[in-house]
Amino acid sequence: MTPPECPDEDALFPPGLPGFGEYFLATQTPLWIEDFSGVASRLAELGLSGGELEKHLRANPGEVRYLASRVRILDANQAAAELIEADSRKQLTGNIAVGFDDGSYGNFLEEILSIASGARRFTVDFRARSVRGRPLRLRMQWSVAPGHEEDLALVFVSGIDLTALMERDDQLRIALERQEVLLRELQHRVRNTLSLVISILRWQRDADPSGEAVLGSALRRVDTLATVQRSLGSSEDYARVSLRDCVEAIAVSARTALGLASEIACDLPDLSLPVETATPLALAVGELADNALRHGRGADGRAELSLRAWLEGEASLVVEVGDRGPGLDAERPEGIGLGLVRVLALQLKAELRIEEARPGTRAVLVIPLA
Repeated sequence: MTPPECPDEDALFPPGLPGFGEYFLATQTPLWIEDFSGVASRLAELGLSGGELEKHLRANPGEVRYLASRVRILDANQAAAELIEADSRKQLTGNIAVGFDDGSYGNFLEEILSIASGARRFTVDFRARSVRGRPLRLRMQWSVAPGHEEDLALVFVSGIDLTALMERDDQLRIALERQEVLLRELQHRVRNTLSLVISILRWQRDADPSGEAVLGSALRRVDTLATVQRSLGSSEDYARVSLRDCVEAIAVSARTALGLASEIACDLPDLSLPVETATPLALAVGELADNALRHGRGADGRAELSLRAWLEGEASLVVEVGDRGPGLDAERPEGIGLGLVRVLALQLKAELRIEEARPGTRAVLVIPLA
């Protein structure tokens, strides 16, 4: 087949620049000149478009291969020959199958669908294979020459070799998948270990009632750490914890441990926190909730626990734990639990306030997020 005549060179390139022929041969960008007129005529014969054409081609892979056989490579430059590892440019002319493998036809199908939709300039990623059998990952820019928008008899195709980049990307993806599996396994083992510690503490508490207070507190704190770990495992981001899920679970656990008739009211934002913030915060909330349920009961013996949290702009998170009890008792010495909360507040670089709520008491943590 005689290649269609190219448009006048002076019409395409400003004076002083080399003509298309010189540019075509000299550029280091792989270039092909192709004839898609056979594809255009076959698509016209099929008379299908849109979803009907896509359904037909996906159900008939032989049709896709036939369409590929209707494409003719009229010429290719030296850079294209080197990319495909061909012995010469001439080896690339003729049937487009040079460089195709079984995986190429899926990409060619997407190319045909773009053409059928009316696109006359587009980019498609291509899986190919060199003449020597080396897998290639190419990004192809497909453009119809002016004047051939309907017959597609003259098409320019340029290629970029993404093989090395995509191989590194694949290696990185595989490495990340392995790290994810290892992290899941590590978290699973940590949860199992914490469950074992909880079982041992529970068994020792039941076996020696004299140590129930100490062992019960230790049991509750380890259970809080286990709650944080469970929240990590339920998230797609293994470094962040859902504030709402974590705090609600801790409050319920505290009530269950004490066996009290109580009400819990939660008003918590849908917010995720980094684990280095969530862990000390969870321990602090656990201690404050335990104090509120123990000492914040009304005259009827019922405890009412409220848990609230909100953002103050983007600078800080405010967490409030309150009760409806008799209020602060200046004569009662500060317990170990509240002392631990103060240590945790220092770790969070947070402000801790213990206030009269009238009725009851509230503890407020203001945690900087920046």
